[in-house]
Amino acid sequence: ETFSSEHKVHPKKVYLIGASNGGFMMLKLLIEKSELFAAGVPICQAYHIDWVREEELETLKNIPMWFIHSVKDPVVTFDQTAEPIVIQLRELGAPEVKLSTHEDIKDTSGLYKDEEGQPYSYNNHWSWVHLFNDEVSINNQSVFKWLASQSLEH
Repeated sequence: ETFSSEHKVHPKKVYLIGASNGGFMMLKLLIEKSELFAAGVPICQAYHIDWVREEELETLKNIPMWFIHSVKDPVVTFDQTAEPIVIQLRELGAPEVKLSTHEDIKDTSGLYKDEEGQPYSYNNHWSWVHLFNDEVSINNQSVFKWLASQSLEH
């Protein structure tokens, strides 16, 4: 059976995406219930490196993840959250951990401009703007295409 007849959800293709405190909670959920999820996309996630235990990193290293964060985030400091977690996961041999960073979060649609006619600058915490505009990719592979290629292996 490809899909659960009760819920219409492909049981091997359940993904988590969360931003800010939602990113914190999605990492916590991946730690607690890693067997349920094929991949995760933490966006400007607020899980501080000092709160992550070694055994939790061991769990997370086996889950495909794509971290997204602005290096100028004024709310969740990149160098205390996403950056050191990604570094430690890679040092532990995580086979599928990606990181996309942004300097500034600006409108790219051309629809929103500031008083001088320049692209509108959002709060640099709003890293989800680029994700949900499908503007995050590595080597021409978008987050969403990458996510769709992930599946639980049983």
